[in-house]
Amino acid sequence: MSDDAPVRHPPSFKRLCDDAIQRFRELAAAEPMKRGHLIPVLRGELAQIDDWIEERDIRSTATFAREQALLVNAWSALQSIDMDRGGPHVRRYVDRAIADLEQVAG
Repeated sequence: MSDDAPVRHPPSFKRLCDDAIQRFRELAAAEPMKRGHLIPVLRGELAQIDDWIEERDIRSTATFAREQALLVNAWSALQSIDMDRGGPHVRRYVDRAIADLEQVAG
């Protein structure tokens, strides 16, 4: 398996990723002062994705490091959104997180 080949995740994992993607979209669409309550929800969803990966122990697969890096990028984007809730960069951070999660979902 090459490093670029996605891991085939089950539908339940893809749903976790899709839920987080949807929540990021809701975050981008929300008024700046209403974004705060969505951030903890997203933290929980990203934690579930991370837990799923650790539970399945896919470290032996060639794409583990890549998927972990993408998930870390999504976490980083969420932290940036938290600091810039009302700022002009939220949309860019959301787009980045969504792209990373779409790649993780496969």
